[in-house]
Amino acid sequence: MNTLFRELVFWEWAKSKVTLALIIALLFVMTVYTWSGWISVLPFASVAVTSIGYWTQNAQKIRLSQLFGSPCTLLYDVLIHSWGGAICEAIAILSIIISIIRFGWRNLGEESGI
Repeated sequence: MNTLFRELVFWEWAKSKVTLALIIALLFVMTVYTWSGWISVLPFASVAVTSIGYWTQNAQKIRLSQLFGSPCTLLYDVLIHSWGGAICEAIAILSIIISIIRFGWRNLGEESGI
């Protein structure tokens, strides 16, 4: 749900630091509300870091944030035995790696039109 909200909000009218801070604050509140122990930090870290990456509109920073966020989600999925989620996240990580290989790390440095 947080990811859907984040994607809807990161349109042109919502590119301020305040919007980003509100999204991360909302994520923090939801993490505290649904706290299930330290394992709850994994999805929080994943969505918070990737939100910051998407907010930059820089493909290199987006991929870097995904390289941190996706393993957090993968580990969370494994720990809670969500095998479908783990497979999906493994495919996402593979896709990130392929995009870096395909476009090259330096070519990802320019701003994208996401």
